[in-house]
Amino acid sequence: MTSWADIQKLASDLQRVQLSQSSKKLSEVNCIEVLQKLIASQQIDVVYTRDGHTYVTKKHLETEVRNFYFH
Repeated sequence: MTSWADIQKLASDLQRVQLSQSSKKLSEVNCIEVLQKLIASQQIDVVYTRDGHTYVTKKHLETEVRNFYFH
């Protein structure tokens, strides 16, 4: 089973590559496919927005709520 630390490391590596000017970048379609597989295998837990087409992680949602109410 993949640990949360493994997923965070992969996400960090992916972000670094995506921000580079490299030919190794993933297309948007590939990124969506990776996310869908992580969601389907319950490796990440997301909250869908009202339109049902986009989502955020619970941690991101908690951060957004905290920032809205306390800043």
